[in-house]
Amino acid sequence: MKVLILSGGGGERFWPLSRQTKPKQFLPIFGGKTLFEDALERADSLGAEVVVATNAKHTHWIDQFAPNAFQIHEPIGRNTAPAVALACFQFPSETFLVLPSDHLIRYREGFIQASKRAIELANQGFLVTFGLTPDYPETGYGYIEAEGEIVHSFKEKPHLETAQEYIATGRYFWNAGMFAFSAKTFLEECQKHAPELYEKTKMAWENAQKDDGVLAPQENHMSEIPSISIDYAVIEKTDQLRMVPASMGWSDLGSFDALADEYKKNHLPMETPRLVQIEGENNFAFAPNTVVATIGVSNLLIIQTPDALLVCEKGKSQQVRAVMEDLKLNLPSITQ
Repeated sequence: MKVLILSGGGGERFWPLSRQTKPKQFLPIFGGKTLFEDALERADSLGAEVVVATNAKHTHWIDQFAPNAFQIHEPIGRNTAPAVALACFQFPSETFLVLPSDHLIRYREGFIQASKRAIELANQGFLVTFGLTPDYPETGYGYIEAEGEIVHSFKEKPHLETAQEYIATGRYFWNAGMFAFSAKTFLEECQKHAPELYEKTKMAWENAQKDDGVLAPQENHMSEIPSISIDYAVIEKTDQLRMVPASMGWSDLGSFDALADEYKKNHLPMETPRLVQIEGENNFAFAPNTVVATIGVSNLLIIQTPDALLVCEKGKSQQVRAVMEDLKLNLPSITQ
């Protein structure tokens, strides 16, 4: 078995902490340890060999944190399905556990238990997804409707009222973006449901540079592959799907709202030495070595780095990506 760690993301919703040269998964956000290191430790807890799919610009981080891992160097990002397919073409006889590199999982034993069951199902020929028992009616996640391990449907990000209805039924789970399957099964389902993706990725793999421990596709071949997630390309179409319910203290940390929630829920020590709130409440500040004082304002996210300051109303931090797009055009140096 191999663990495939997907580390091609740019962490654009975490600017100004995250930059193009050092995205979210390589930041020591919690206790001096990076999310990428946490993912490596989870792989080690299963005794698995590691494959990392990463942006070619970030290989020095992989060399630093995972020098013994097999690396797939993507010259351009094409979302998660091509990265998974490349790994499966490279190791066609393996069973894979696929993990994002930038998620937070607090309960290691819950992860191990769910992963072992997922691998059992994968070895029986199923594609397996992980369903997280919802803690609250989150509107920013996709949902899986399931009974036991049988999946009935996928639901996109719902409105609050709909999410509340999902939670009340007990049949809906958060989609964690974690998977298990054999390379053989995945490639067969990919060829069936996403034939262009299959053929273009196969061509990229066949023409890639293959050195000891590294697979490096050429940019001209990667650019021809459709950019699509594994969910849309295969998982939501296959009839060979199973879901493992899991409780592991999971968060995708997809925004500063999620970061603030983690600090609050788990009573973590603040990075900001002191936050003083006068005539206001429920503000969150991540400003190392800085005292932050607010007067007459509430529900703000305040994120500071040596060269940038972000102030955002809680609930709107998904729009940080729009800030990044503007900066790339008008002040690209601040995004590097």
